[in-house]
Amino acid sequence: MKKILTITLVCLMALFASAASAQQTDVRPRKFSIHLGIYPVSFFGGESFIKESAGMSIGFLATPRNLFMLEFNGGTSPSKQVGTFSYYVYPPNSLMGNEHIGRVLYEYDYLDVVFSYNRLFDLSKIWQFYLGPAIGFSSIGAGKHYDAIYHVEGLSYSDNDLMKKKTFTAGVHTGLRLNLFNRGSLDITYLLAGHGKINFEEREIWVFDDRVEIGRKELGNMTHRFKFSVGWRFGKRYKKASN
Repeated sequence: MKKILTITLVCLMALFASAASAQQTDVRPRKFSIHLGIYPVSFFGGESFIKESAGMSIGFLATPRNLFMLEFNGGTSPSKQVGTFSYYVYPPNSLMGNEHIGRVLYEYDYLDVVFSYNRLFDLSKIWQFYLGPAIGFSSIGAGKHYDAIYHVEGLSYSDNDLMKKKTFTAGVHTGLRLNLFNRGSLDITYLLAGHGKINFEEREIWVFDDRVEIGRKELGNMTHRFKFSVGWRFGKRYKKASN
């Protein structure tokens, strides 16, 4: 993995050097930007975290060609049902409650914080491509939660069996940007990163008065993340310059 990352960074440096001497610096308004991700698709160590996923990033355009981004992304893996419970909902001015069945789910949650440096290249007046190295960390949490239509009084939503593990990540970040209007943009980004493996050993948890066995989970050392986001730029304009 280290060899792959080293070769990739060397290629990036060569690409940046050749493009910088050949391209014209164009007008790109606003220094700061905020981007809201629409269902980022994350695969961490071979496990998909696309359920209830969301993402946000903050961009800083240091020069018209150098973009720094700080990203926050999260999601949940497919859930496993480990139990059920019943609760009653009482209509207004009624002593008769309607019984509902809730589920106890066990799942894995994913969160990453990634900082990247990106070199911008113009494809046209409105399209840009960017590429650069990225570093950060990822956190994986494993625990149960209660799935009910209503908030259930008397039910403890804290999970004493919650487990969390973290690892540092490093890789390559790339994206395609469509600049809209004066400030808006649409971005499609991809992150390829390597990191340490995360292992959750076989364990038992309490589900009310029962003990439930949870199987062993091993997550590999590669992350793939795709994200479509909508961005808005702030700050002062850059003046156009040419070589």
